[in-house]
Amino acid sequence: MIVKPDTLRDQAYKLIRNQIVTRELPLGSHLSVADLSRDLGISNSPIREAISKLENEGLVVSHPNSGFHVVTFDDKLVQELNETLIAFMSGCYELCCISGREVELAELLKERLDIQSQQYTGELTFEYVQKTIEFDKAFVDACHNDMLSSMLESRFYLLALSTFYLYQDEKESYIQNYHEHQDLLEKVKSGNHEQVFNAIRHHLTKENHYSGNRGK
Repeated sequence: MIVKPDTLRDQAYKLIRNQIVTRELPLGSHLSVADLSRDLGISNSPIREAISKLENEGLVVSHPNSGFHVVTFDDKLVQELNETLIAFMSGCYELCCISGREVELAELLKERLDIQSQQYTGELTFEYVQKTIEFDKAFVDACHNDMLSSMLESRFYLLALSTFYLYQDEKESYIQNYHEHQDLLEKVKSGNHEQVFNAIRHHLTKENHYSGNRGK
């Protein structure tokens, strides 16, 4: 199979996205096409296309009269992201039950929980947070529904970034996240559907005390 090289737009997209998730571009920071073009050595047009793609994925927002900025998180956005993930996980769990894929789901959850455990180093890193979202995403992947997978994939980095900024100063929160994933796996293996739905809601319905000073 021939692997096509990344277009300039894709190169710019990956570079800018990496600067956002590594906090080189802080939350809320202004994105200048001219500055990014100069810093990345890529012409303006691919930079604009990359920013447009990042806006579609929620990592960049457009403000009237002030242009493009890296997303910022408040309680409303975090709640909407959690509610979206609840809908995806619950709906896809139901689809797995209907199509007889519960065992496959449990195996995929176990595999991703093991990866999450291996990734933990005692410090909260963005790579670790990605693995926590990959666990939640297993409910969607087990459905083998390309449209659902694509829809969630388009918000993957936004979900991971939200979790990273929420929990970066709260070690107990991401340890609790791991234990909740263990509990979710056991509930899925038990086959008690109501307990699974309740565990999903409990996992993603919490008080979110987001401080606008985080990540700065």
